[in-house]
Amino acid sequence: DKDAAQEVVLHVYDLSDDKILRAANEVFSRLGTGAFHVGVEVFGREWSYGYKEGGATGVFHSKPGRCPARSYRQGIKLGRTSLDSNEVLAVLAQLRKEWLGCHYDPVRHNCGHFCDEFCSRLLVEGVPKWVANLANVGAAVKDVFDGLRKAGSLVEAAAVVAATNAGGRPQIRL
Repeated sequence: DKDAAQEVVLHVYDLSDDKILRAANEVFSRLGTGAFHVGVEVFGREWSYGYKEGGATGVFHSKPGRCPARSYRQGIKLGRTSLDSNEVLAVLAQLRKEWLGCHYDPVRHNCGHFCDEFCSRLLVEGVPKWVANLANVGAAVKDVFDGLRKAGSLVEAAAVVAATNAGGRPQIRL
């Protein structure tokens, strides 16, 4: 039965096919991080997300392990989905509406976030932390610098950093 619990695989790529980035990712991977592109394979297609202008969806598909302009690194089995092919297509139709290409942000709304959401809806394991943690660190750093730019004094800057470290939202008077 072609719809019996399908294997779901996360395909991990170096963010670009650039030699320098691939070399950097070799070093970063030993530290448990890196700059990666990811896609989720189910029912013979790999699905991911990226930037598109206007109101077009950012969701796209490719042949598994063959995303264009990327250097393939590895596949990670995330489990088997109990959804049949029609249910997966319905999930993807919804995701295509929700994940517009113009909303893409390299650290806050990227392919890793999309794949994690897709995996959640497929009822399988999510994207491993090491795949997305460089983007998450980038988002935290961006939050701190955005707050510091808005801060009017060193006292306010310290409050922004403390609030960010505590997981809260800084209160800034403009």
